[in-house]
Amino acid sequence: MGNLLLIFLLFFSAKLLVASEHPRPKGKYKVQTGYINTKLKNKREFASYYEEFTPPNFNGQTIVLIPGFSKDVTYYYEFIEKASLLKKGFRVVSVDTMLRGKSLNKNFPIRKVNGEYTFSEEANSVIEKGFFNPTAEEEARRIKQVILQRRYKEVSIFGHSRGSYLAGATTLALEKQTKTNVKAYYDIDGFVAYVTYKTLNKSTLESYGQEIFNQYVELERWLYEGLDIDMEYAGSIKRKILKTSQRNSTEEKPLKGMHLTKKEARALRDRFDKVTSAFQEFGVYFLGMTESFFVNELLSSSRKTFRNLRKAGKVPSDESYYDAWMKREALSLQAMLEVQRVIIKQNYFMGSQWTYVIPRSVLSIFDQIKAPIYSFAGEIDKVVPKRLAALKTHSKASLEFLLLLGEGHYGPSSDKTIENIEESIIDDLKPQVPEKSCKRVLK
Repeated sequence: MGNLLLIFLLFFSAKLLVASEHPRPKGKYKVQTGYINTKLKNKREFASYYEEFTPPNFNGQTIVLIPGFSKDVTYYYEFIEKASLLKKGFRVVSVDTMLRGKSLNKNFPIRKVNGEYTFSEEANSVIEKGFFNPTAEEEARRIKQVILQRRYKEVSIFGHSRGSYLAGATTLALEKQTKTNVKAYYDIDGFVAYVTYKTLNKSTLESYGQEIFNQYVELERWLYEGLDIDMEYAGSIKRKILKTSQRNSTEEKPLKGMHLTKKEARALRDRFDKVTSAFQEFGVYFLGMTESFFVNELLSSSRKTFRNLRKAGKVPSDESYYDAWMKREALSLQAMLEVQRVIIKQNYFMGSQWTYVIPRSVLSIFDQIKAPIYSFAGEIDKVVPKRLAALKTHSKASLEFLLLLGEGHYGPSSDKTIENIEESIIDDLKPQVPEKSCKRVLK
């Protein structure tokens, strides 16, 4: 099992680490860049960086692009140009998420103190601006503010991988809280779980797909939306789960896991049997190893990025700046992982441990969205395997599930993927979507 997980994350990291250093799209268009502030409860403000490209033949429709886990606004440059979005009259907007790109640098700067550069995770500004709480809801609040402040009347929200999860949350927030017209939500390889320990096989999915989907949605609404459920020890289990990833003060570190009693673990397993059987792993040692390995692989890419920036004279050459920069990067990557999955550990037989992985995902958002949803999945995606992604088809939403043959998880970068997306959606933002979910295979 350990080797399988290692191979999986090697693949995941390799795809994530592809550098996105393309220049801005070519052509004649108006460029607007800047920061939009979101007021926080503690009287602070959070600045979200955005880039807006408006063509002279603007057709009134805006496409908002949200990048995935380790990416920033530059990730979509190649896609924007290859899909000819600007030539076709679409205004295109990319937004840096909370802990990436210029949003990260603006809100959580590295400062020089007593002659050395430093980044302190215990600083009040870091805690109060939400560095350790980049949940989908918090991310959506900031992205929504960009859309409102820029006065986009008709938008289509487009996200890849983790960005798709944020795109779904943003779509939901716009529909519930604003008068903005959301034309469609495009889910490109939107994850069901960050780390899939046990991929559902075809027979299981065909037999229990709807039940798995329903349990998944119910579990998340119980944990995060106040839904009451009939389960023994529900109160104590919920308190332990929610405490797992909380940071209540500058002294308290996020807990890596919370032990359930044997009775609590059994109650959780029996109540959500299809979900817990899909996301569980024996041996917390492998769990810790693989997450650390994943972050370290991303950090190796960050080191290369830093060297390039220093070589170009864009960052100080002081070694203390490098140390502070890498510390901030490691903390931000870990924070994004922690808020989107919950790990519960139970002491088990002869010192081994049973670990439940309960990730937050796009599944619980889909049913609540009114706009048409176009969900793309790569045929050979190793991060969100197609059989797991197919759980989305059990949603009650107006959803079309499109399988991209020969494609993996790396997003809308290959010519074939872009061609399929362009032909299916972008050429016409007013497609006829069936009332019920359907599937389509794109060659």
